[in-house]
Amino acid sequence: MITKQLGFVINRIQYSESSIIVRVFTRDLGLKSFLVQGVRKKKAKTKANLFQPLSLVEITFRYKENANMHRANTCSLSTTYSSIPYDFLKSSQAIFLAELLYKSLHESDPHIDLFDWLRIHLVWFDGSDEGVSNFHLFAGWHITRFLGIMPETGSDHYFDLLNGNFTHENTGQYSVDKEYGDAVKYLLSTSFEDMHELKLNRQTRQILLDQLIMYYQLHLEGVREIKSKTVLQEVMDTL
Repeated sequence: MITKQLGFVINRIQYSESSIIVRVFTRDLGLKSFLVQGVRKKKAKTKANLFQPLSLVEITFRYKENANMHRANTCSLSTTYSSIPYDFLKSSQAIFLAELLYKSLHESDPHIDLFDWLRIHLVWFDGSDEGVSNFHLFAGWHITRFLGIMPETGSDHYFDLLNGNFTHENTGQYSVDKEYGDAVKYLLSTSFEDMHELKLNRQTRQILLDQLIMYYQLHLEGVREIKSKTVLQEVMDTL
C-alpha cells in the first residue's frame, strides 16, 4: 500500500555513492527510516540538502508494517523555512532538538500531539527574531509533556531533577538552586510569544542546557551523550 506522510527530518547518513538513509519523525507512524535513492547524483530531482534537521517533508512510500526500513518513492518539502537553514544559531538549535528527539522517541511509536506542537512552533521560530536564543530550552522542556516525563510544578523553587518536582529546599546531588529552578518553571509555563521575556546570560543558559540534558538522561533510557551540544554551545558563545 502506497502511503503519504508528513514528517520532520531527524538525521541522515550516507548509504551508498548516490543514496542516503533518512530517519523521519512522521505524524501518524512515529519514527521511521527511509532509503532515498539517487539524491547524491548531479541530475537528481530530489537533492540531499532537502533533508536538513527538522525540515518538514512530505514522503510517499510503500508501507510494510514490520519493515525496519522503507524505500521512499517521492520526497518534497512541505514547509519552506526562511531562516532556520541559513541562521547559524537557529540551525544549531534545530540540530540539537533533532538529536534530542531521535534519542527520546521509540521506533514506530506515534506522538501526534508532539508532531502538531512542533509544526506550529517551528514555523513561529523560523519567522521570529526576538528571544530565539532560548528556543532550544523552551522546546526541550515543553517536549517532556508529550513524552510523559513533564516535571510537577508548584509554589516551591528548588528543582529536583531526579524526582521531577519542585521542593522547598536543596535535596542533594540532583537539586537545582532557586535561580535555575525558577527559570525552568518559567520555560515550562510560558508561551512562545512570551519566551523573550526570560533574560539569560551565557553562563546561565549553559547551565540550563546541561540540566535539561541531565533530566532527559535520568528519565529516558535511550538518552546518553548529546553530541550536538558542543556545537550549540560554541554558537551560543558568540552571542
